[in-house]
Amino acid sequence: GPTASLTSILTVQQLSTDIQGLDGLIASSDPIGFQVGSFAKSYLMQELGVPESRLWELAITDYSSTLQSGIVAAIVDELPYVELFLSINCQFRTVGQEFTKSGWGFAFHHDSPLAVDLSSAAEEEEGDVAAEEEEAGERGRCGGNPI
Repeated sequence: GPTASLTSILTVQQLSTDIQGLDGLIASSDPIGFQVGSFAKSYLMQELGVPESRLWELAITDYSSTLQSGIVAAIVDELPYVELFLSINCQFRTVGQEFTKSGWGFAFHHDSPLAVDLSSAAEEEEGDVAAEEEEAGERGRCGGNPI
């Protein structure tokens, strides 16, 4: 069957200095959200050893509020859902490196000094596809609305 990918979302308020990627997130004691019914829960528990007590089952409509309030430090979800979330919630963005089968990233508030843009590294691997996706994203719902 098709191989799904996971993406991790973080907001800057909950980002502690020792968390620079998935390994840091796992090593921390911070709560992690996942979408209701997602295989992310079993992946986090079985593959990464995260205790169930740290995992919060969320509807995608709860992502923004739980991240901003600090109920969860990060959300781990499949890439299409994360892209959908980011297309609607413009105060978050993804950065990061790959893990598991495809891609993942952290999402920060746009004005965060920690929101390092690593899209150039992705473009080196994926070439024109990443560049086109980036341009398409900038033209999307979050881009260029007149004030």
